[in-house]
Amino acid sequence: MRNSMLSWKTRIEIFKFLNSMEHTCIHDQHHYSQFNRKSTELEKEKNSNYEEIKKQYKDKLTKLQRQKEEKIWELQKQHDHTIQELQKQHDHTIQELQKQHKHEIKGMLLRQNAENKQYQEEIQRLRKLTDQTREMRMRSDCKRVGDIEHSDVAKEFSQVYKERQLLSKLNITTHLERAKFLTELFEYAYKCCSKEIMSKAIEELETLHTAPKRPFTKEEMENPDIRFPWKGRQDAYSCLMSVANANHKLQSLPECVVNQVMEAEFIQCYVTTQEADVKCVVKRITELSWKMVLLSPPITFDNLPTYSEETHEISGEKDELLPLEQCEFEHMRPVLFYSPLGTIGQKGEA
Repeated sequence: MRNSMLSWKTRIEIFKFLNSMEHTCIHDQHHYSQFNRKSTELEKEKNSNYEEIKKQYKDKLTKLQRQKEEKIWELQKQHDHTIQELQKQHDHTIQELQKQHKHEIKGMLLRQNAENKQYQEEIQRLRKLTDQTREMRMRSDCKRVGDIEHSDVAKEFSQVYKERQLLSKLNITTHLERAKFLTELFEYAYKCCSKEIMSKAIEELETLHTAPKRPFTKEEMENPDIRFPWKGRQDAYSCLMSVANANHKLQSLPECVVNQVMEAEFIQCYVTTQEADVKCVVKRITELSWKMVLLSPPITFDNLPTYSEETHEISGEKDELLPLEQCEFEHMRPVLFYSPLGTIGQKGEA
């Protein structure tokens, strides 16, 4: 009732208000539509700009990558060129150094050859002087000048003791008697040979104590026949043997040595009836003793007081029930020594 009672004026105002609201809504809708359209356009423009920027970035990145590769290639070419130049310089330097080195070596060789040429004759003379001394020193391991060696003497030494008929004409037949006689004969002959050889060596040594009658000339001092004997007199036992031998004093056994051995008391008892046979045996033993003394170092021998497997060989019968240390034994052949240090050249027989 009250609604119906509204005035036309109020209704008109309401109608106007409603129309205004409708118009406002339509206007807002229009604005919203424009906003959506503009927003869509902006979104499209944004996407378009993004794609454009992305494309530009990609192009720029590709360009930078290409520039980078070109720069690396250029640097590589420069590096290779620099290496080649350095290699050329290195090779050239090496060639120059090699040329210089060859030139220096050639000069050194020429100077050395010139110096060698100046001293060749002197070297030859010195070699002639020292060859004999060097040879004697090298032969200190049981050798001497000539063709006699320790092993040869040791073999003959052993052979003498094995020859049963050697003393048969002297009525010495048993093994033990023959061994004792030969050993005693060897000892005496060895002493005689040693005395004779040392007397010759002493004669050479005594010349060192005699003043020369005049000074030697340069030619005489360079003469090996004069210089070597004086040099040899100052060397050791082996060199003294060499000097005496070079003067033909020790080439062969002097007959006086054999005669001296023949005068031994234990030999004289056989001389009265069998002088020729005795002298034959004495001469052989004395000659072997002469060789033993001449060697450098000289061969020595001795009947060692005690038995040893290193120094003795056992001959004859032996009691297997007793130890060797408890057995009694006789010396049948002395132990042969090659040097004063005890180098055994041949075991003794017991």
